[in-house]
Amino acid sequence: MPDLSHILADPGALDALAVEELAALRGELMRLDALILARLTAGNGKAVPAPARLLDAKEAAVRLGVSTDWLYRRSGRLPFMVKVGGRTMFSEQGIVVYIQRRMGR
Repeated sequence: MPDLSHILADPGALDALAVEELAALRGELMRLDALILARLTAGNGKAVPAPARLLDAKEAAVRLGVSTDWLYRRSGRLPFMVKVGGRTMFSEQGIVVYIQRRMGR
């Protein structure tokens, strides 16, 4: 599997990867993101708030492991749904909290 610097230099390299390799690469990116966030927030003893990131329905559905239809049908009842203009968006941090709370049940 090519490393991250290779893919950033040549995004077309993703086309040659199998689905399993793409999933593994995405997992590595998520772990790296968590490490970077931990380092940023622990830097000087003061928490640095992560910028709020809104996901579209496709991104949120992938994060939750559900279909976009499932999200839209329940969007009015989901605590992480955000309306931006006429668009329905989903708070990435809200999804993380939602998953954590559901896992605690």
